[in-house]
Amino acid sequence: MRERAPLSPEEKSARAQVLRVVLVRNDNRLPQERLAAASYVIVGMIALLLLGFWKLQVIDSDKYGQLAERNRVRSIPIIAPRGRMLDRDGRVLVDNYPSFSVLLLRDDSAAVDKNLPAIADGLGLSLDDLKEQLITR
Repeated sequence: MRERAPLSPEEKSARAQVLRVVLVRNDNRLPQERLAAASYVIVGMIALLLLGFWKLQVIDSDKYGQLAERNRVRSIPIIAPRGRMLDRDGRVLVDNYPSFSVLLLRDDSAAVDKNLPAIADGLGLSLDDLKEQLITR
C-alpha cells in the first residue's frame, strides 16, 4: 500500500467543504424507506377505520337498531308545581291530584296483546274493560 502525503491546510478545508455539501444535500431529503413506512402506516390506519365503520353499519346494525328502538320510549315524571290553594279561612279552593295520559301504539299487535294485562294492572282497570275501550276507539 502506498503512503499518502500529508494534506495542506487548504486541501483539508476544501475536502471538509465538499463533505459538508454532500451531507447537507442528503439531509434535506427523507430517506425513501422512511417515507414508504410512513405511507404504509397511514394506509393501515385508514384501513382499520374503514373496517370499523363497516363492522358498525353492516355486522352490528341489528344490535344498534334494537338499542335505538329501546331508547325511543322514555318515562318522564312531571311533579306538580304547587300544592293546595286555600282561602283565608283554610278552606281548599284548588287541589292537585295526579292525572296520567296513556298512549298505546298498535304497530305490533302481538306485543300489545302480550303487554295488555300489565297495562290494565297499571291503570287500575280490568282487562275486559281495557279491551272494550280499545275496540271502541
